[in-house]
Amino acid sequence: MTDPVRQTLRDVFGYERFRGNQEAIIEAVLTGRDALVLMPTGGGKSLYYQVPALIREEQADVIGRFRAGDIQLLYIAPERLVQPQTLSWLADRARGNRRKSRRH
Repeated sequence: MTDPVRQTLRDVFGYERFRGNQEAIIEAVLTGRDALVLMPTGGGKSLYYQVPALIREEQADVIGRFRAGDIQLLYIAPERLVQPQTLSWLADRARGNRRKSRRH
């Protein structure tokens, strides 16, 4: 299971390696085991739910709803928001939504 986990970290978040026990915790979540994790602010806690969701492809529903104009609020972690591919993706969606609203 490590390869998709590391590939997601690299491809989506731009990091080459996990810090501390991040990878082991993510693998515990992916295999359905419980994990109690205490970390300081800035310790990378958001990866514990983001990476498993991406690997499980749970984001497909969110992306589908976003494309359909069905989402009122979309949470994006700051480190994800500033990535060029995310900004481009959001700009494309915004342009598409403006075109839709002009037609109605």
